[in-house]
Amino acid sequence: MVRLKSLELDRLWQPGLLLLSVVVAVALLTLWLRRRVVRARMLARFRHARDVEDSAVQLLHERGYRVLGRRVPVRYSIWVDGVATPVDLQLDYLVERDGTQYVAEVKSGAVATSLAHAATRRQLIEYGIATQTSEVLLVDPERDTISTVRITSPASRVRRLSFTLVATYFFGALTGALVALWLRLQ
Repeated sequence: MVRLKSLELDRLWQPGLLLLSVVVAVALLTLWLRRRVVRARMLARFRHARDVEDSAVQLLHERGYRVLGRRVPVRYSIWVDGVATPVDLQLDYLVERDGTQYVAEVKSGAVATSLAHAATRRQLIEYGIATQTSEVLLVDPERDTISTVRITSPASRVRRLSFTLVATYFFGALTGALVALWLRLQ
């Protein structure tokens, strides 16, 4: 009787083991396929980015820019409580036209090329700060556009306003002095 129960238990375990083996095999196959799909998408994105960058060079040349450097490393510092923290950047392109150098950032797609997109806006501002320039080129080869993005801050507007006020006061005082001198000579 004991042997009979053992045989019955063996017959019950066999379908369970088969089912478990199938589940494990399907899970492993799913993981393998998922990795392949993720890798294929990543490679497609890299290929697309490379193609966009190549198109950007062509567009820059067509618009009269000369490429001085590609993937140009730049370092600047952020000071926190008197301690400098170096920040490394890699500019897409450094270009020149009519004797003026520009940083050119290449973007593609509807979201990334929009200045409403915070990440793009912040990146362009950071490039302006790092390179101490007020203009950065936003290159979109898919739309065949190169936009000049001017970066200003409230502080620069205050400086311009202060200069305007000082210049106005100076010229007003100079004009008043000249009128007074002219009246005396009359």
